[in-house]
Amino acid sequence: MEYFLRDTEPEVVIVSPERFGRLSSLAFSAGARHVYTLSDKRTGSLLERAACQPRDFSTVDRADNDLAALLYTSGTTGRSKGLIISGGYNVYPKEIEDELNALACIEKSAVIGVPHPDFGEAVVAIVVARPGFSEREALKSLRLRLANYKCPKHIMTATALPRNAMGKLQKKCATGAIWKNFCKCLSQPH
Repeated sequence: MEYFLRDTEPEVVIVSPERFGRLSSLAFSAGARHVYTLSDKRTGSLLERAACQPRDFSTVDRADNDLAALLYTSGTTGRSKGLIISGGYNVYPKEIEDELNALACIEKSAVIGVPHPDFGEAVVAIVVARPGFSEREALKSLRLRLANYKCPKHIMTATALPRNAMGKLQKKCATGAIWKNFCKCLSQPH
């Protein structure tokens, strides 16, 4: 649950009253601004809040044993935001970030997926490099430790990784600029 809350960066989380204590602390640590309750008896802070709003919304039933419900809104693919699908393979950024961060020449890393004409998405890494960093050497090292489809197509350096006021990495902020640079890199020989 903690992974999904951190990965989806929710603004609002709705939980059953019985799970409020545990899940609200996870939700707030993941950056949620509001945590509401909703019980099977149609009571809770969500309905109290909704009573003050216009009646142009619909509800969704949930089962008694549901731990949580993820409500996706516009712009979602229906999968966790961190997951990258490259050439039909699932790539989990955390695994690649752990390998990058283990390299002596890299202080911090973030791995994102950017649109790619052949693979659907391409794996791209953004790193805060230490002295002596070489993209070629870093990729060579990664190829020894990761499957080929997990290796970044490109490693870009930055002086810092974008973070919000809570210190959480903001991959969305980097994606647009990285995509523009990645397009340039596709046309350059390595």
